[in-house]
Amino acid sequence: MYRVGDYVYVETSPTTPYQIRRIDELNKTPNGNVEAKVMCFYRRRDLPTPLVQLADKHQSVYHPTIKWHT
Repeated sequence: MYRVGDYVYVETSPTTPYQIRRIDELNKTPNGNVEAKVMCFYRRRDLPTPLVQLADKHQSVYHPTIKWHT
């Protein structure tokens, strides 16, 4: 049984790594299905290089002592 706040692995393709999600909301639909609102988390290695560089730039503003290694 899943609960709000649980972290789950989601398989979107048999050839790609599992994706990481946190359940933020669970809602039962009128036909009995359950829908989940989730927060997505990404591994640095799965992000395009320009996005990693942008994230590092903004991270240094808030945490100047942290040095990320790719």
